[in-house]
Amino acid sequence: MIHRALLIGFTAFVFALAPRVRAHPAVEEMAAAATNFLAALDPQQLAKAAFDQKSEERFNWHFIPRERKGLPFREMNPAQTRSCPMQCLGAA
Repeated sequence: MIHRALLIGFTAFVFALAPRVRAHPAVEEMAAAATNFLAALDPQQLAKAAFDQKSEERFNWHFIPRERKGLPFREMNPAQTRSCPMQCLGAA
C-alpha cells in the first residue's frame, strides 16, 4: 500500500513539473536557423530557396537524383554553405 502511495505521489510530482521541463528547444532552434539562412541570401537566391506552403515542390524531397527547384549549394557563397544550412541540420 505504501508503494502505491509513493508511486502515485511521484507520478503527481512528475506531472506537476512537466510544463516547466523542456528537453530540447528544437523548434525554436530550427526556426532561428531557417530565419538566419533566408536572411543571408540575396534576392535572387531567396526567390529560388523559398516556396509557398501550397507549392507541390515541398513534396519533392526524395533522395533520388532528379530535377528539382531550389537553391543548389554551388550557387551559394562559402559563408552561406558553411553556416546557414549546417545550422538548420544541426538544430534537427
